[in-house]
Amino acid sequence: PAVTKESFLVTTNDQFKFKLYNSTTKMCRKTVLGPTYGTPACKISVLPAPRAKKREVAGEEKRRYIAVMTKEKVGLCIVPLDGNPYNYVALTAHPGGVSDVVHAHDGKYVFTAGGEDL
Repeated sequence: PAVTKESFLVTTNDQFKFKLYNSTTKMCRKTVLGPTYGTPACKISVLPAPRAKKREVAGEEKRRYIAVMTKEKVGLCIVPLDGNPYNYVALTAHPGGVSDVVHAHDGKYVFTAGGEDL
């Protein structure tokens, strides 16, 4: 078992894979299947952790998400990345393709630009 909590650097490649590298040693710790929505992911962004509510429900999970952009779609992945295709969801955001994706400071909203929006 790990003595300390590990932090990762996440990359994506053209074979629909996510690679997780240890941020201290730079060693590849895991390679998992990424979202397979026509084209490989070209941008990923970790959404901020949700703030704690005043009343916590017992057993309620605090999930983290990663926003993923391909040339045609925008999606969300549940963290930790495990390669399970049921943990990914995507939608077609713009008919002419997606140019960029960013998230709000609190992580509640994801904004996209596409086609000639830029």
